[in-house]
Amino acid sequence: MKEIIARLNERLDEPFVTVNTVTGDKGIKQAQDEYQRLMNNKSPKSKRK
Repeated sequence: MKEIIARLNERLDEPFVTVNTVTGDKGIKQAQDEYQRLMNNKSPKSKRK
């Protein structure tokens, strides 16, 4: 068990590569738009500035 934890810690300390999409169904823009929509809907329209 101790060896397994040490190997996991070693692996987690290594850098990892990610691929980020800007547009499309899983893109950053869609996530930002969805976040903005949720933030806009958290308050009644009558209290918006």
